[in-house]
Amino acid sequence: MRALGDALLSSRIARCLVETMVIFTMVVVTIALLPRALNRSQPSFPAAKGVIATRAGHGRAPLPRGAKIGKLPYASKSSFLRLVDSPWGFATHLQQPTRAMNPSQLNVTPVVSMPFDENAYVVWLEGSAQCLVFDPGLEPDKIIDFINAQGLEPAAIVNTHGHADHIAGNEALKECWPRAPLVIGANEAAFLTDPVLNLSAGFGMELISPPADQTVAHGERFSAAGLELDVYEIPGHSPGHVVFVWRGGSPHHVLGGDVLFAGSIGRTDFPGGSLARLTQGIHQHLFTLPDDTLVWPGHGPRTTVGEEKRRNPFVGRPAGYRG
Repeated sequence: MRALGDALLSSRIARCLVETMVIFTMVVVTIALLPRALNRSQPSFPAAKGVIATRAGHGRAPLPRGAKIGKLPYASKSSFLRLVDSPWGFATHLQQPTRAMNPSQLNVTPVVSMPFDENAYVVWLEGSAQCLVFDPGLEPDKIIDFINAQGLEPAAIVNTHGHADHIAGNEALKECWPRAPLVIGANEAAFLTDPVLNLSAGFGMELISPPADQTVAHGERFSAAGLELDVYEIPGHSPGHVVFVWRGGSPHHVLGGDVLFAGSIGRTDFPGGSLARLTQGIHQHLFTLPDDTLVWPGHGPRTTVGEEKRRNPFVGRPAGYRG
């Protein structure tokens, strides 16, 4: 009987081990396939004729040239790299795998930097050899490679605001193109050289950018690379955040940083943040643009003014907007 009991016990242990291995295998397979399923489930915008599909590759971001790591515990550094859900917006966004452009005149290509899925943009007029680079992030080599592959030269490096994920690539681009001025809103310029203001210190990474070569203010027009861009200051996510509006063709384009996202808005719980000011700025300066205006945000897919007026739960009609 004892031998029979031992045999039954061994059989049960073996069955438990097999079941455990099956469950473990299912979990591993699910984790491996989930990102692909999420990407397939994302809605895509219809591409204009002649649009070339592309996506900047993903991966753990190396520190950009010029970034300085503070002497903080390893957990602080690793937690910085683990924060793949953007802390800069209320919602998590997955970038669309498209290169989008208006084939008549304006080319806009997002280059995504990990770990925050931050969108840098290379913008240029069709036929021009010069471009603008907006918000170079934590993987500047991707941007540099793209610019070189297109045979372009930056006429300016432009920051919509001074948070670390939007300025981390400034130094690398300035090293490659030292004559390209670094441009930022006048009320945000101090963020470039202050790790506390640009929030990098809080992640254990004291990131310092070169100082601004030029500042812009609300109501001005910024001109470079043959482009004329109207400047609007929309504080709330950061105190001196600016957006740039191109009205040189149809549709208009907004290089918007972390103000308005597809279905969301920028966080307002950072120092100097204000939901009321952000909402007011969006309503006053963005929602008054034509509905087909394309909005290129700092995280996630592009959207349109009309879509956000209709459906944005924070600032659109679901939130009481009546414009």
